[in-house]
Amino acid sequence: TWRNTNVSAETAAERVRARYTRGAGSAQMCRVMSSSQYVRDSLSFVRSMCAARQKLGAAPMARVVAPSHFRPRQFEYHPRKPEELVLGSVSGEVMVMNHQTRSVLGTALSPGPPHSILGLCWLHKNSSLVISGADNGKIWLYDVDLMKQGKEAALYHYDPFEQLTSVHINCLDDSFLVSGYSNDVALYDLKIGKKISTFKDLHSQHINVLKFCNHSPSLFATSSFDGDVKMWDLREGAKKPLFTRRSDQGNVMVCFSPDDRYLLSSAVDNEVRQYLAVDGRETLTLDIAALGSEHNY
Repeated sequence: TWRNTNVSAETAAERVRARYTRGAGSAQMCRVMSSSQYVRDSLSFVRSMCAARQKLGAAPMARVVAPSHFRPRQFEYHPRKPEELVLGSVSGEVMVMNHQTRSVLGTALSPGPPHSILGLCWLHKNSSLVISGADNGKIWLYDVDLMKQGKEAALYHYDPFEQLTSVHINCLDDSFLVSGYSNDVALYDLKIGKKISTFKDLHSQHINVLKFCNHSPSLFATSSFDGDVKMWDLREGAKKPLFTRRSDQGNVMVCFSPDDRYLLSSAVDNEVRQYLAVDGRETLTLDIAALGSEHNY
């Protein structure tokens, strides 16, 4: 189900390299995966997905990472430190935690009246920096090292995006995308700090989550409550999706596998599907029982 066992890891890695470097100069490449990295990332994804398909049995082991009085709303794991994560609260706090020890390493309060933090994304190359987006549209760049020292950590305030729901940075750390309770997506230049493009009417309902892929700075996916998952290419101006796939319910989220071979979408009430990122062919539908609830995200 997960791999063609007649294809070696080296051959598969070459195919991924060819897919994401075709027609692109070295400045456009995020990185070229080695065979060993391909195997490591792919097996990690396979293990995660296989675990999700296991039959229900004994209750899974679980522990509280953030107590309820933190009022957590969003979190993102650190890209290089597995014990750290950044957490955003409904009261506008951004905090860095060691989730293994459940200790708070630093906090920052988004300026202005309190608003829920709905978008968080670490930078890839400078992983002491994180972007935060709140439901009032405010977008801030924070320095986590300053946060840990108890110093003012807010470095920059970007142009707001009304009713923001999601932010994501490309693998070069030079731009990021923002979506919200609208049909549009905005592209920001991270370094000059300005909004550079707005792509109108990518969906017919609001876009809950968008994600850049991991190895190309131009390809991204959107998931919307209109039921569609779409793949886009910034080099084509996001004028027409590379492909569109339909869910039975509104889509809550979308993400890429570490090697960018697969796209995973989750729709309301446990509808989880996997597609090939190269052409959108569906490869798997997870057999998760629906609860019959429109609020089951």
